[in-house]
Amino acid sequence: ESLRRFIREWREVIGADPAKLSLVELTDQPDGTKLASYEHRPFRHPIRGNYGKLQIRFTADRRILNLSSSCIPDAERIQTALSGYSIRLRSREVVQQLREKGLVFRDAKADQIDLKVPAGAEITPRSLVTYVLPAKNKPDALEFHLAWEIELTNAPIKFAYVDAITGEVIATD
Repeated sequence: ESLRRFIREWREVIGADPAKLSLVELTDQPDGTKLASYEHRPFRHPIRGNYGKLQIRFTADRRILNLSSSCIPDAERIQTALSGYSIRLRSREVVQQLREKGLVFRDAKADQIDLKVPAGAEITPRSLVTYVLPAKNKPDALEFHLAWEIELTNAPIKFAYVDAITGEVIATD
């Protein structure tokens, strides 16, 4: 309960409506502290990418030692904007696209990778997600994509995120 009060009081710094935060894990650390991990769930579809996470490390006497937040401020306004887009590609079309054309994406070094999906690979669409990543041309801005989360089994990558409007592969895991 003390964490919830802390989150309510510091919501502006955290960047999230407390009602949109879900505790996903509370762990005891080797040094005797605790780590609370939250997910920010402000959108109709779950967030993927390196955003939407809150971690609070604290002591047994409830002192906050560290706070890390990648929550999305003004998420309600962004959700309203995302609601205006209509999905152009259905999951089965994305699966067909990956089977026929493979994946074209940029790796961590920004090198372009052309990956043919192996014939024995299983391609399973999971769900629509909100994929958030830094904007390509603006270092202080974010891009929001409605994307299909596609799981690949027996392939060099585990997940591909394909923009549901443009068909572009925006990320892989």
